[in-house]
Amino acid sequence: MKIKFTAPFNRTGYGIASVGYANGLSELLAKDSFKYQVIGEPEIGNSELTDNTNLLDAMNINLEGEYTNIIFWHFHDMERYIDPNARHNIGISTFETNQLTTEEIKTIHKLDAVGSATIWGASILESSGFIGGRLFVVPHAFKVHPSDIVPNLMYHNPVPKWQELLGPEIPNEVHVFSNCGKFEKRKGHFLLLDILPRLSKETLTVGFWHNPFIVDGYHFSALHSKGYEPIPTPTGLKLFRNEDAYVVLMPPTKTRAELHAALGTAHTYISPSFGEGWDLPLFEMMSYGMHTCATSCSAHSFYVSEKSSVVIPTSEEDLVPARDGIFFNGTGSWYVPKEEAVIESLEECIKQFPGKATSKYKALCDNARKSTSILSWYSSAEHLIRTAEKLCQTATRKSL
Repeated sequence: MKIKFTAPFNRTGYGIASVGYANGLSELLAKDSFKYQVIGEPEIGNSELTDNTNLLDAMNINLEGEYTNIIFWHFHDMERYIDPNARHNIGISTFETNQLTTEEIKTIHKLDAVGSATIWGASILESSGFIGGRLFVVPHAFKVHPSDIVPNLMYHNPVPKWQELLGPEIPNEVHVFSNCGKFEKRKGHFLLLDILPRLSKETLTVGFWHNPFIVDGYHFSALHSKGYEPIPTPTGLKLFRNEDAYVVLMPPTKTRAELHAALGTAHTYISPSFGEGWDLPLFEMMSYGMHTCATSCSAHSFYVSEKSSVVIPTSEEDLVPARDGIFFNGTGSWYVPKEEAVIESLEECIKQFPGKATSKYKALCDNARKSTSILSWYSSAEHLIRTAEKLCQTATRKSL
């Protein structure tokens, strides 16, 4: 079968996932059987694609002969990428809330099949009336192949002293990583900034990976609004302080060696997210064997459990309309954990220093690695091909 893969290649979660799928598909399919079309302007360099010769020309985006168009994008504007010349159009999206909008429901019913990264997302599609063998689950993955996974970082890597990075005036107590392309309400970033000064540890440094394409002024303004002020550092790293809590905006890593070195400075990775479509950074940290502290709601309930992570508890009383004043206007709901629950869970997690972790917490890291190691982009692409082949054999093309 021939596949046309329509997706973004940028620095967002969708863009990184697009590269993973494209690399997996190009490994599994012959050159004349796989081509990809870029949504928008690509921001990811050719070096991150194993084969960029499969890119379709902007003036000629259709393949010769019979092919299936797989669209990896948000449902709310996926309709414009439906290809009337394709035998089938398959849409794959991720979810942040437990309800689709009216416009999204209209779009998915114009597709021949739809996919989700998780069972949770598939249940939302099913509740919107999309059933009958045209609904499937294709889990996302992490960036590296299972054979490339490094040894458990928590117990094999020494923790560098952060004074060497940030200056001698910075305490060297507890270091936590979180991820932010930009600070977002949905991902619990502002909640995290609020609770950091309240933790019982005397000093806590949180490193936020951030999107270098988001201007610094946005991050600085967000931190200032939560009482964090900049502190000069000898290395030029962007460091901020609120009482005894420190936040550093980590520079992007360029190589796996740099990534491993950065991970080796952390004791814990935290994701207090209200709603996710997958949460690639959390999944990848678990694959590296890091202690993680996360909510287990929405999509990442697919792999976060009390056997693999310190779970930030949520309950039905924490379920509120999804509103952030930017992207979400109350359609659907998400879980907002209580601040006290986040504090208690994070404090429980950061007590487990390298060399001091109990057998329970070593088991969490080991279980996290095992539960994530079965998923690579190669296996996700393989799953996607098998699903598309099955759909092509059974599905009737929808009239466009």
